Amino acid sequence: MAKLFWIDVSLKKIQRANIDGSCVEDVATDLARPSGLALDPSGRVVWSDLEERRIYRCGQDGGDVEVLAEGLQAPTGSSLASDGRRTLWADLSLRQICFVEDASREPKALASELHSPNCVALSTTGDVYWGDFGTRKIHVKRGTQKPEVLVPYGKNSSSLVVDTARRKLFWTNFGTNAIYRCDLEGKEMQPLITDLHSPSALALAPNAGKLFWLERASGKLWRATVEGTHVEELLHDLPDPWALAVWDEAPAALVAIEKYSWADEGAIVKVYISASSNPCALAARGEECLEVDFQARGFTLTVRPGNGPDFQLKARGLLQEVVPEKCKVRLSTGKRITLSLAKKDPLVTWSALSNRNW
Repeated sequence: MAKLFWIDVSLKKIQRANIDGSCVEDVATDLARPSGLALDPSGRVVWSDLEERRIYRCGQDGGDVEVLAEGLQAPTGSSLASDGRRTLWADLSLRQICFVEDASREPKALASELHSPNCVALSTTGDVYWGDFGTRKIHVKRGTQKPEVLVPYGKNSSSLVVDTARRKLFWTNFGTNAIYRCDLEGKEMQPLITDLHSPSALALAPNAGKLFWLERASGKLWRATVEGTHVEELLHDLPDPWALAVWDEAPAALVAIEKYSWADEGAIVKVYISASSNPCALAARGEECLEVDFQARGFTLTVRPGNGPDFQLKARGLLQEVVPEKCKVRLSTGKRITLSLAKKDPLVTWSALSNRNW
């Protein structure tokens, strides 16, 4: 079941509720000074403690507590990020984005010599995003590339979330009392939800298509759709809500693959799905993540990366018939998916992939 998790600083607790705000209960109590919060892909709760200078992890019921990192300087803000292999946080004192690899306990620097980093987020493809309230910029580090400025004027970002499937980045802005969004290339920045009251921690339920945020000053927890509609108050009179995370295990809807290319190569017609246009689909780790149903006049490709929604390209009304048993699919991990369609009549040149608008 989908769940909301939050830290209450004054109560020194991590609490949870259903995503409609019902059934509030304690997860962890008698904490020292809890700060950042995240959920890893398996649903385990990860939090930082400023007083103990540690990062912990436990089950959703509060059991099986373990130390992930210790000897931290000053984990900043309300956000952590975890992909199950590494946990990341911003450190304002060190002016770094730091991380710890699972079971190592030793903090390392991902990005250094920053100004005032205060929030961090991870995409399902492993890209790291962070906000810097000193420069009012939002940065990204993609794979092994050097960090770059994504949004030159991200204003006072206080919490970030990445919707990799929809290719959107969202952040709260306590200065303008709004939630903003842009695409993952930093374009089309716009205020999405306005006239808020000092919004702080932000969380995303990608499968449900919902955003959740805290207003610490008013002690309220809110939600809306990822399009900024249907804004509603879920909880109020929270003593001192600080950090927020969501466990979203609702069945993921299929995301259509809309960008592809094709070429007639004699006896074979090839369809290409590239990583540059479909990075989430290309997060698949092996051909066992691909399912293809080849038909004489069409095919359906389903990609199941295993971390987020599934993706599908469905072709109907191919220009000419193909031989299904001779058609193939190939995955070049991180680069492209290639479908090879064996023509029934190899002498006919295709002028289009399909005679329908599919």
